[in-house]
Amino acid sequence: MSVRRFIAAAALLCAAVNPACAQYADVAAVQAATIASSVAQITTRSYFAAFSYGGGTYNRVASAPSHALYIQSADGAYWELLPANGKVFPTQAGANTASGTDNQSALDNAYAYAVARGAQLYFETPGIYRHSATWALGSSACIIPNIDFVGPDNAVSILHTGTGVNVSLDAGTTARCYGGQIGQTGRPLLTGNANTIDNLLVRSYHHLNVRVFAGDSTSSGAHVQFSVLSNFDIKASANARPAYVTKPAYGALFELRGPGEFSSGNRVHAVIEGLTHGVRNDGLQASTWTGSIEGNSGYGYLGTGNAGRNIFQNVDNEANGSTDWSFAGEDDSWLQMPIGISPVTASLNIGAGSDRIKVSKGIFYNINVNSGATRAELEGVGYSNSFVDDGTDTTWKNLYSLSGTGAATFMVDRLGTAAAASIVTGDLTVTGKMVNQAPLTSAWTLNAGTTSGVSPISIAAGGNAPIATGEGMIVVYEGTTSGTTALFMVSGGSAFLVAEVGTHWSVTTAPASGNFGIAFDGVSNYRIYNGAGATRNFFTTSFRVN
Repeated sequence: MSVRRFIAAAALLCAAVNPACAQYADVAAVQAATIASSVAQITTRSYFAAFSYGGGTYNRVASAPSHALYIQSADGAYWELLPANGKVFPTQAGANTASGTDNQSALDNAYAYAVARGAQLYFETPGIYRHSATWALGSSACIIPNIDFVGPDNAVSILHTGTGVNVSLDAGTTARCYGGQIGQTGRPLLTGNANTIDNLLVRSYHHLNVRVFAGDSTSSGAHVQFSVLSNFDIKASANARPAYVTKPAYGALFELRGPGEFSSGNRVHAVIEGLTHGVRNDGLQASTWTGSIEGNSGYGYLGTGNAGRNIFQNVDNEANGSTDWSFAGEDDSWLQMPIGISPVTASLNIGAGSDRIKVSKGIFYNINVNSGATRAELEGVGYSNSFVDDGTDTTWKNLYSLSGTGAATFMVDRLGTAAAASIVTGDLTVTGKMVNQAPLTSAWTLNAGTTSGVSPISIAAGGNAPIATGEGMIVVYEGTTSGTTALFMVSGGSAFLVAEVGTHWSVTTAPASGNFGIAFDGVSNYRIYNGAGATRNFFTTSFRVN
């Protein structure tokens, strides 16, 4: 049954079963009436004569109630509004959606009544409710009623026409309050103007359930300070409402209330699209994130030194104007299986001061681990453009690059503790398709591939070419005339011929005529020696293990 039908049915029932029940058109009609003392209950069909909503049932009481939702009739009697099926409606306090109406007093009075009577505050009439000051839904009294809105989403708009904050749940800088819910059946649109700072401010309230859509403001759609074990479902999307006139700087902003007073243990579902920045986290820890952050002109997510121990599960964060994921001091957080990330757009930056940031799976365009970042861990992560690791003790596991078709061109692990390493140095394990490299120089190659597309190591008759010091394995192929291949193990100045195809290779610095050798030169390098009577071309793959 709809709210209006419920009230109408209550009025008919009142008149049918209670002779001491009277009906009136609106509040003004009651105020002008002299009502017999035998009448104990009255009903109104509406609050104002011009509207069809806001009606209710009132009981005679001995004195004026502590709240404002009562009527005094012309004979001096007081009539207190009764909750309608456990609910009170802003229209029963005089709120209406007519253009130009300031509903501040009506909203404040409806809230105070809901607190006093333990009723749900329910917006049963769709439309825009304008108000000129902050609608304060909390205080040090720590009482927040269940506030709900008729659906669908955005059917009800709370439009702030003043300065400062649109809607607040603010218990101050010392109190800690618990409980409360905003938005369940429908998600309200909280929107402001060029003088609105935050559309929603939550401070010092715990165990909340908040579900809102944030519109125009200058600073943030939702601003949270010190909230624990709460659920935040925040949507601020230029794709799901008329165009923003004043875009918030942040779709969501999380900050400390005071030193060491973090928000923690929360569940955050954020859909932030088409704003300036997505989310700035300066004070939320140990919380779980889901949602979508896309198409903002600045960054997608920024986590600073007051953020940490967060888990991001399937957050689609891409196509933002700056870095999509930026951990700039955040610690111990886990970016877990991000979905929908296109290798054309998504970027990941693990910045200075961040420690133990873990990234599992996902594809990025650029990955950057900055100098000053420590103990980052990347597992099953791919990139299509660039990977730079200047951090300390970074661990890679199944890090892979993508070709233009999306196939992995290589996969590489680094489980050591070296600093400032790139994917072609350090301690590496290589699997999969190998990439052609240039001939050997002073550094060992991961892989020199085949003759296709690689310039050979050309050694003149009686000449040699160096290989860097160290221990490992060398596979060498002479491709000019003999077509032979040999496998050598080298360590500590010694070389050992493991196997060869043909009979031309040996461990020697002076191979016989027509043959070749690999040996230590007695100074600093292993070398390839050419005993043929003419210049020969060699191709080689070398694996260094120490």
